Amino acid sequence: MRLIRRIPGANPLPFDPDETPIKRGDRLMMISADQKQLTFPMPQHPILFYVQNRKFAYETDVNSEPIAQACTVMAYYARTAKASSVIYSDCNGTVMASGSIVLIRKPNGNLVAKALHTRGGHPIADYKPFKVGASVSEADLSYSIAVGLDANVCDDVVAIERANE
Repeated sequence: MRLIRRIPGANPLPFDPDETPIKRGDRLMMISADQKQLTFPMPQHPILFYVQNRKFAYETDVNSEPIAQACTVMAYYARTAKASSVIYSDCNGTVMASGSIVLIRKPNGNLVAKALHTRGGHPIADYKPFKVGASVSEADLSYSIAVGLDANVCDDVVAIERANE
């Protein structure tokens, strides 16, 4: 999705251009437009959107609520020359959480976009405490992974923007 023109007086949520290092135990926030099983119990009114001859469907609900949750960094892997940074956290990332924005608070108090949530544990482990490892059963495997919005990703976004001008 793209705006046709800038909105006067609106400031976009900034990325983290100086790539503030984070560590285990740091606080972050995940904002989701919609997640199954994390919204208020209301009557369900599902809406399906189909794209390309019914090959892809996006489901939402008219009663869905945006969700903001405070989380803790459980592990952080810094960006390399070939890969973006990765954050493991204890955020509850249920079905439809992919694409949720992960924010950190800078020392000056400003919130900045640090990462995008990409996946979590198996739905059977929703709401269970953070737990990972080779010996952890699928029923207990509970985590959220987010890919950093660092220079690697930002360079790709700028290239896409320029190609579409």
